[in-house]
Amino acid sequence: MKAPWFFKQLSAEKAEALLRKQPLGTFLVRLSTTRADCPFTISKVAKSRDKHLRVRRIVKPDGSVHYTVYSNVKNSKTYESITALIEGVANELELKYPCPNEEEFDNGYY
Repeated sequence: MKAPWFFKQLSAEKAEALLRKQPLGTFLVRLSTTRADCPFTISKVAKSRDKHLRVRRIVKPDGSVHYTVYSNVKNSKTYESITALIEGVANELELKYPCPNEEEFDNGYY
């Protein structure tokens, strides 16, 4: 499956450079290297400045893996895949335009 918003190895600085001249609501998802429990980061063009939102990986008691946008809110909605998370939070987070990318994204792994 191709996900035009997914970039594997991309620093926050490079993400900001790619998004710099894009319209509000343009976003990408990249691998994060800062926290083991937050393997992904959503980088987006926002009104005040570029934003980077961590995506937390949660292993449920039954062993299933779910993802949520990292926040201090308890019981945040979780999703079974990164694709489902992006689709589920797109309106709330104003994720309108994926930053184009040619890399393939295997949704089965994440």
